[in-house]
Amino acid sequence: MSTRSIRNFRLHSERAARACSIFHACLLAMAPCAGQSTGQIQGRVTAQIGGAVFAGTVVNVYRVGQGPAFSTKAITAKDGTYAVTGLPAGTYRVCASDRGGTVVDHCLWPDFHSVVAVAGAQSATADIQLKKATTLSVRVNDPGRNLSRKAGDTVTPHVLVGGFDMSGIFHPAREVKDAGGSTYELVIPTDFPVRMVVQSAQVAMDDDKRGAVPQQGHSEVVVQPSASAQGPSFTFHATGRKP
Repeated sequence: MSTRSIRNFRLHSERAARACSIFHACLLAMAPCAGQSTGQIQGRVTAQIGGAVFAGTVVNVYRVGQGPAFSTKAITAKDGTYAVTGLPAGTYRVCASDRGGTVVDHCLWPDFHSVVAVAGAQSATADIQLKKATTLSVRVNDPGRNLSRKAGDTVTPHVLVGGFDMSGIFHPAREVKDAGGSTYELVIPTDFPVRMVVQSAQVAMDDDKRGAVPQQGHSEVVVQPSASAQGPSFTFHATGRKP
């Protein structure tokens, strides 16, 4: 074997040895993680009023605070129970999402989330009681078609309707347009105050009960808790374009 071949052989051998050392070190570093125990969260999803169980409801679980982001979900069984396994230690928010309209979708309202701590191989319980819902309805009449786009408009005029929860999170209402205007609907809890806001940057409006909406402001009403089957309703009229 030539001197050059011997030198190349030694160089490749040294590189292979270093690679083996690095691989071995990685295995040692990963060993504690591989053997780390995980916990679980289990519970049942029921109605706050009446106690009916919710089958087929999505339960979302996600870690908050320290540690890398981690989220997962489960589907409730026929008896309303669920179990989420394989959770690394940490603090988790748990919420149930049901969009049938009779109860509030808790995942859209952080105030209703359950906060659960999971440590090691422990099992934590988070029973969820879904709050009864009602529908907030806002009608904006527009016989003059002030909300329709006209020549010279750079944007289509619109009305923003929604509600703020106690955490200050805004929940936009769903708009359904028709020939005479728009109807906005927002599913809200019956036992929880919501600060309703109606505003438009382009269109002037009158409120049936409170008069003209301020030019530079908005109409704001605190919708108080109510167990009424018929949700609160409000009517506005688009009266013209703002200058």
